[in-house]
Amino acid sequence: MKLYLQLLLILSSCVLRLSAALDGEVLETYTSSSGRMVEKIAFNDTQHDYVTVSYPKGFDASKSYHINFWYHGTSGKPTSGIEDSLESYIGVGMSYLDKDKVPPNGYATKHWESCLAVERNFTKRRKVKISRRIVSGVSKGGWMAYYMSLEPLEGLHGTGIIAAGMHQGGVEPIKSQLDHLAVFVGTGETDSNYPHAQMAVDFFKKSKIHSFCYEEWLEEGHVSIASPRTLEWLKVQGKRGGPKNLLVEYAEKVVQQKLEKIQKLEEHTQKYIAVRHLLYAPTAQYVSAQTKGVIKSLGKELTAQAEVKSWLIEYHKFRSMVQRETKFYHDGRREPELLGGFVKGYQKLALESAYPSIARRASYAYMRNLKNYTIEELKEEYLATTEYPSLKVEFDALNKKVSTSSAPSQEDINRRQELFSKIRTLALDAGMQGFYDVEWHKKMQPDAKVEHVIKSGRVSKDSVEAYSGHGF
Repeated sequence: MKLYLQLLLILSSCVLRLSAALDGEVLETYTSSSGRMVEKIAFNDTQHDYVTVSYPKGFDASKSYHINFWYHGTSGKPTSGIEDSLESYIGVGMSYLDKDKVPPNGYATKHWESCLAVERNFTKRRKVKISRRIVSGVSKGGWMAYYMSLEPLEGLHGTGIIAAGMHQGGVEPIKSQLDHLAVFVGTGETDSNYPHAQMAVDFFKKSKIHSFCYEEWLEEGHVSIASPRTLEWLKVQGKRGGPKNLLVEYAEKVVQQKLEKIQKLEEHTQKYIAVRHLLYAPTAQYVSAQTKGVIKSLGKELTAQAEVKSWLIEYHKFRSMVQRETKFYHDGRREPELLGGFVKGYQKLALESAYPSIARRASYAYMRNLKNYTIEELKEEYLATTEYPSLKVEFDALNKKVSTSSAPSQEDINRRQELFSKIRTLALDAGMQGFYDVEWHKKMQPDAKVEHVIKSGRVSKDSVEAYSGHGF
């Protein structure tokens, strides 16, 4: 009987293996809502066991294409990303590797290897050549793109970090090996990850990489937006793989068109915002020295105007608060009472600023911090009713002992890991409490006066200010 059961188990496992799709097998082909042809391809040992490859309309295998490997957020699925409207890009919706397939220190490298494995599969089958490779993602996928940005991954030309950034400080800016890498960071101004995006901005500005571009999506939260600036960045990364003169011609054309629009603006402050936005545009670094000189001269001319000088004083107040908020997260701080200080500071600026654009941005920063403050306050209340405080005391003491010992015992190391897992689980549970707490949501409602500032200061998505949050 025992032998019979063993044979039955072996036979069952063989049937399962035979029924499972092989890596690279096309499971389904369909047309997306944007008109792209999409292949759903088997990719085992991943969370979804498949990836998707999205081909642009009019796909022609005799041409060379670029790839955007897109990583979704925590609750998402493998789909194409921000490249969807660009005919020069193939989109690959990636699936995360199963945790047991990833070594502790090889998270980014192993996932990059999986990207290349998917590429080898469909390029061989489709007989298509790839020119440039981008990895981008939103939320959890944005963190993936960030970690890949830190590694010298062969064949990777750019990363798009969206609704994510750096967890906290301690990572030294990149000094070598990545001078080929272009990085884009995009975030909504009410996104709770906004400070982490700001940390990434500071980090990559100091790093020796090929180029860096940043954008805030005003009035938006935890989202991914294929904005004009985002698409411009993708186009530039694609053209970097071709003749330099074609990239320069494209950049000159785009920048000249923007300059013409800016010259038509009548209000000096609006014109100044637009000039600064243009100065840090993806195309701006590829234009001639003469064109760059025109942009800088226009900016200098505008800063001499009295209304621009006055606006800049107020704007620097706002940026100073953003920098303090960023440092707070950089240092790993989460105390509700300190977050409450940011809530009050942004609220004050929102109600007192004479400039609608600054009042509106301060009001959204107030909203972001009100949300984070409420979350942390609720977490503290919840955790105080659990074993978290005692576990944290034990963990801190044991962590210090293990970290300072030249030969810590395996028992202490195992206990530290056990405590860390328990603490982390309790903290995650505490963070989820608010989603089911009606009173928590009530606390997140803005002050009526600030809400009025928000409603009265909303801007058109086509206006100069709609995409002006470049952190200058």
